[in-house]
Order: sequence, then structure tokens, then C-alpha cells
Amino acid sequence: MFYQYLRGKQHELLAVRAVVPQLAAARQAGRVVVPIIEPVRTAPNALATATEAMLTSGGSLIVVTNPIVGAALGTDLLQTATMAPLYQSAPDRLIPAYIVLSTTPVGAVQQFLARYPGAPVAIVHAERCPTPGPVAQALAGHTGPVTHLFHDAGTGGIGGGYRTQFGAAGHVVLRDGFRRREKNAEYPEAEFFTELHQTYRAAQPPCAGFGDFSTVGDYFSDKGGPAYAVTIHLTYQHTDGTIWVRHFVSDRTETQADPDGKFLEALAKLVAFVQQQPAPVPQTAAVAEFLDLHQRQHFPALGKVKELSMRHHLELMATLV
Repeated sequence: MFYQYLRGKQHELLAVRAVVPQLAAARQAGRVVVPIIEPVRTAPNALATATEAMLTSGGSLIVVTNPIVGAALGTDLLQTATMAPLYQSAPDRLIPAYIVLSTTPVGAVQQFLARYPGAPVAIVHAERCPTPGPVAQALAGHTGPVTHLFHDAGTGGIGGGYRTQFGAAGHVVLRDGFRRREKNAEYPEAEFFTELHQTYRAAQPPCAGFGDFSTVGDYFSDKGGPAYAVTIHLTYQHTDGTIWVRHFVSDRTETQADPDGKFLEALAKLVAFVQQQPAPVPQTAAVAEFLDLHQRQHFPALGKVKELSMRHHLELMATLV
């Protein structure tokens, strides 16, 4: 199973809604993709729309009930009047999650479990807990299934030794494969993204799934503004089976002028890449939209560009689970 960790910004939720048909087709072929949403907005309407679309198609969704960034900090949106009916309609597929940090008291975890007695829940191990024993004991007493989502930061991160303290079932490894740069112009042409789809099954203790943070990375900011360069990020499968990410950077990077033209510069490079033979990138619905934008020479705004990049990644990973 593949787990896609996203924050609940507008275009991340739109990306989830847009790929519902593709994810439904993947499930029919036995390939399951489960989005994880950490809401960062207090208004739950957009989250509810994306959630309803996933549930109606037969899919599952994990929603974090104690966001640690954004305006919804610490708010359990599943308890709101908008989201509660959706949860009650499918408590086996709309799964509440709780983020555990190094400072999280065991009492907070117990309170979370008490809100969802006997129901499937997920624990996002974002940091190593210095005394995991009491937390593990509280989770072991939960009568419903528990999915453990472990942030894996490589060396020094949450590895197998730590995971063994939380039983042997329901483990998922999350790894951020996106190396964010401060400036768009600093991205290289291409770089390695992940190989977890090839290695997660061999992990010890065994993992039931893997995930990443898409082409955004495990990073959150509410700030925005004109950029000196426009960059489009597109993941693809390398000849050795690993996943890489291609960065298409506009030619002009010196001023903030003409974002429309800079997007078309970056888009032309993307089109040239995806039209190579043999095709290095599957013709996902998102890639088809990029090609249409190029044909029409249209700039849809940067939020839409990010959405298409995230949609393509979800579609790509749905073919590799």
C-alpha cells in the first residue's frame, strides 16, 4: 500500500479529488493508495468535499486530528458538524490519525484513543518518543486496528529498532524524497527521489506499506509571492526501477517579471522530456493536462501547476504499489 502525506491546502485537496477515478481503478487491480491529510485550514468544507469523493468511490482516507502546523493547529476537524457525518458513514475507511512528537504526553494519546474507541486509528510517529513504552502500552490496549506511520529520516531517524517497540503489525514507512531548495533556480535537472517501493517489504519489522510527501516535501509555509524562476517538478521511474524527480526550470531567473512566460519556458522543457521515445513518463491524466496547457500556451497560475505535479505523482505511484 502507498500512503501519500499531504497538507490540506486548497490545491492539495483538489489533487486528491481529481485522482479519485485513477485510484479507484488501481484498487480494482489490487493497488491501494491512501491519502493522509494534515488539515491546515480551520474551514472544513474543502476537506469534506475531497473526503466525500474518496469515500463515495470506495477509497480510504486518513485525517490528522491534531495538526502541528497551520491555522487548524491542534484542531480535530473530524469532530466538526461538517466532517462528523462523513466519519460516521464510514468509520472503517475514514481513519483518524494522531501525530506523536518527542514531547507528546501519554495522556494526550489516551484521550485521542478514547474519542475513537474500537475504531481503526493511525499514529503518525513524526519524532522519536524518548519513553515509548507508555505510549506503546496505551496503543496496545486499543481494541481497533492501529496503523503506525513512521517518519524515516534516514540515518538518525526512526528505524527498525524503534519500531519494534510498537508491535509488528500495521507499520508504514514515510520518507521525504523531495530535496527542497530556497530558490527555484537552484534545482538540478534531475535527482533521486525514492526506492521505498522496491525495499519496504524487506524492512524489519515488516512493513505493510510505504509513503512520501509528494513533490512538495515535508515542509509547510503559508507565505507566497512572485518567484524569480518558475519550476515544474515531475517524478518518473528510472531505468533501474527507482523513482527520480525532474525539475524543469524557466530560462529566466533574474527578476520576478513575466511569470506567465517563465511557466511556458519550463513547460516546453517538460513537454520535450515526456515526448521522448521510449517515453520516460507514463501518460497520466496530469501529464495530459500539461500537454494541453502547452498546446494552448496557457498559464493556469502556480497553484494549479503544483496541483498537476502532485496529481501526476499520485497516479505514478498508483501503478507501482
